[in-house]
Amino acid sequence: MATTDLRPLSLGEVLDRAVTLFVRRFSAIVTAIAVAYVPFAFLQWALLGWLVPYKARLTREEWSSFGLDLVLGVLVFALSRTAVAAVVGEAYMSRALSLVAAYLLAARRFGAQIVVLFVAALFGCAIVIVAAIPVLVMPLFWTPDSGVLPIFTVLSIAGTAAAVLGAWLFLGYELATVRLAVRAQNGYAAVVAALRATVFWRPWRSLLAAGTLLLVQVGGAFIFSGLAQLMPSPALQAFMTFGVGSVAAILIEALTVTFLVVYDVDIAVRHEGFDLAVALDAASEM
Repeated sequence: MATTDLRPLSLGEVLDRAVTLFVRRFSAIVTAIAVAYVPFAFLQWALLGWLVPYKARLTREEWSSFGLDLVLGVLVFALSRTAVAAVVGEAYMSRALSLVAAYLLAARRFGAQIVVLFVAALFGCAIVIVAAIPVLVMPLFWTPDSGVLPIFTVLSIAGTAAAVLGAWLFLGYELATVRLAVRAQNGYAAVVAALRATVFWRPWRSLLAAGTLLLVQVGGAFIFSGLAQLMPSPALQAFMTFGVGSVAAILIEALTVTFLVVYDVDIAVRHEGFDLAVALDAASEM
């Protein structure tokens, strides 16, 4: 990818560049994810493999295994997301970054990634509260003679507000995680800058971008989860869940990060008052 070709892109062009970059640098991107995800997949199997197929009711020890798996998953994600985004960001500028350098950067930004997750969780709680306000206020005005239309209207308003705000938060959070890798920002600044870019700059484009990401992430997860449930034996279900499912998770994460990096660069070109192509070309000559 030539740095001199950086310019504002349409969403379709962002997708096209992301897929092209993903295909061209497939080995480097997937390897950067696999070095963290593959050991974690084996650890997941050790922790939870004996719980497949999942039971309706779990013991305290089984819930402890799920809790430990969740904590380890967050730690692995926070570490690998920075490293992979750094690799993708350098690849987009036609440069290479070693795995060692990428994960050293990830270690330095690990705390910032946790801050991003914490701040996003706080924003998420705020969104739930905002969406709940119409539902909480409704009993003050509704009577048995009002019928179901007021209830349907209020629930529609609350659901729409939660969906729109949640989509902006989701994309803002995802962008913040890659900004920590491609730009030197602390966690709070990364979240605020990313949300400002999604909510106040081209908000409808951001909703489409968030929908695209959710379609890839959630859709892919549901497909492999459904396939696992269709397996005739617990052994095959475990294989689909922790084997094939882990491969799918690696590919989905690779494509997700590639899209986010290209999208974030496009935001910078549009709104942050500097020409990245010129700056990068000048830096490469030093």
